[in-house]
Amino acid sequence: MSTAACANAPYQNPYKYMKNLSIRAESHSIPAEKLAIVNSRLQTLVNTISIDFADTGFYVKSTFKSLELVLNLSSHQGNDLEYTLPVDGSQLYVQQAVPLTALDLSHSSYELEQLLEQAVLALAMVAKRYGGDSRQLELRAFHIRGEVARRKIQDLNTDEDLTPDDITELQIHMRLSDDGFGSPDETDFFLTTFFDTIASMIEGDQLGDVNDNDVGAGYFVLYCEGEDPRKMLNRIKPFLTQCSKSKEDFVILRSPEQELEIAISDI
Repeated sequence: MSTAACANAPYQNPYKYMKNLSIRAESHSIPAEKLAIVNSRLQTLVNTISIDFADTGFYVKSTFKSLELVLNLSSHQGNDLEYTLPVDGSQLYVQQAVPLTALDLSHSSYELEQLLEQAVLALAMVAKRYGGDSRQLELRAFHIRGEVARRKIQDLNTDEDLTPDDITELQIHMRLSDDGFGSPDETDFFLTTFFDTIASMIEGDQLGDVNDNDVGAGYFVLYCEGEDPRKMLNRIKPFLTQCSKSKEDFVILRSPEQELEIAISDI
């Protein structure tokens, strides 16, 4: 394409319709006051995720100016998305059935995060269907799932009354190929094979728990909590050194007494 053609091409701002995303839940199976709590949390999600959804390119790659996602909470099974296109074609209406058996709404705190994860994954599938880049939404859903797991473990240990200074932790920092989120292949590897293998070693040997992860600023980070960070590191050392491709890969051994950073090439 010539420079002149590029200059004459209309600019499409992906954030133009950023405020035209809505998510709500419907249900005849839960009390109205509980449904109101759910929808309040979903509105908070919209306020934080509308930019991520615009970043997928959905509004640029499709003809839609708005999207409404409705989560139908019921006893029925099934997670398929149903798409409805109004006559004027300006809004896409999407419904997803969410079985109540997959949720625990007995608490209005972290348990509702499960529903937020469902909503984010649904948005990712919509974006992907229309040729958008759903990777950032998928990462956000993965982080929500990790946070739910972390909170559940903390609740199980409430008798110990742990504070951040009491945590013994092994952090694994793996350098990505750029200063952002790395390539799709890297992300897929670290979120699947890498995560699952380390979890099976540490949790299988009852040395601790793999609780959370983070991706961004050029690193994939895995957080493992256990009584002895050194034992966890020794268990995964062969696999870790095999996966390490950069001299900037490192681990942090954290305990109440000290925080020690070690390059993976030196372990």
